Amino acid sequence: MFFTRYLSPLEAEMRAVVQTADPRHAGLFGMLRYHLGWTDAEFNSCQTRTGKRVRPVLCLLACEACGGEWEQALPAAAAIELLHNFSLIHDDIEDRDKTRRGRLTVWALWGEAQAINAGDALSILAQLALLRLSERNVPATTVVAALHLFNHACLAITNGQYLDIGFEHCASVSIADYLAMIERKTAALAACACEIGALIAAAPEMAELLGKLADKLEEGIKEIPNACPPPLSQAPPWCPRTDDMHGNCRKCWQEWLGRES
Repeated sequence: MFFTRYLSPLEAEMRAVVQTADPRHAGLFGMLRYHLGWTDAEFNSCQTRTGKRVRPVLCLLACEACGGEWEQALPAAAAIELLHNFSLIHDDIEDRDKTRRGRLTVWALWGEAQAINAGDALSILAQLALLRLSERNVPATTVVAALHLFNHACLAITNGQYLDIGFEHCASVSIADYLAMIERKTAALAACACEIGALIAAAPEMAELLGKLADKLEEGIKEIPNACPPPLSQAPPWCPRTDDMHGNCRKCWQEWLGRES
């Protein structure tokens, strides 16, 4: 596809951020690089399955579509992908998922305490990645505006995770509440990606419009199919049935099918 031209420069930008010259921190950064699919559990270089990179690609697409140079938005795209992966490290701990993308998760290999620390580090690196926009001649006012959107998205993700965890203790979950959770946990970062891309292209009038579009696309494409729980015999054929599914999704899927229990 045409957007594959973004992937190598994006990967290079991410790798430039996730590195350390201090050997005392090699293990910490090794865990991050492992999670991102760049090393094995012994920190030897390898290339395994990575994420789909949908959110950073949206950022670059939005920037280019609004008349900007997509290369200028690479730091923002890298920041968005790193932030997403920070949330996955913590999400795996909270959901007790021992595998992701066919490999053991960070907490399953190195314990909960180190995994929490690794997630925290990736969150901070995401912030530092975004600040690299200034090295690509993005105006300071735009960088501050991007940071504002970025941190609001991070808070929205955390709020969504709070709702998701809370659903595990509910007898049933309404469709409205489920969609509210998706809007925060998943769609907020996709919307943020498009808004920041438009800002970097100096098209603030397009930022909100593209953000709303991405919000709806993310809800429809990613989360609703993922609502089916693996053991449900009536699950639709597109159900990925991975270890990343949450037990509370059974309630949501039953309501979609009108079989609320």
